[in-house]
Amino acid sequence: MLKNLVNSTAKLVIVILVFALLVFLNIYVWKKDRRQEQEIIDLQKELSIQQTENEKIAQINRDLRQKIDSLKQGSKEMIEEEARNGFGMVGEGETFFHLEEPEK
Repeated sequence: MLKNLVNSTAKLVIVILVFALLVFLNIYVWKKDRRQEQEIIDLQKELSIQQTENEKIAQINRDLRQKIDSLKQGSKEMIEEEARNGFGMVGEGETFFHLEEPEK
């Protein structure tokens, strides 16, 4: 009789432990899935930001290529004008004047 009681108690303890373990594992997996879902959302946001940045840079590259092609095919005057405007080139015999707006 005592042996049956010990066996049934041991079985009950084992069942409770297995059930508790399954509940714990289920909660762990559920929380892990939630973290992974949030990580996916965060990565998608980062990807979107990076794609936007890449498009801006690609447009800058296209503009620069177009400018390079234009300068390659342009006349000496056009290249000289670009050098003056972009880099402050001053030709031989020329004097450079820099005028500033008066402060208000």
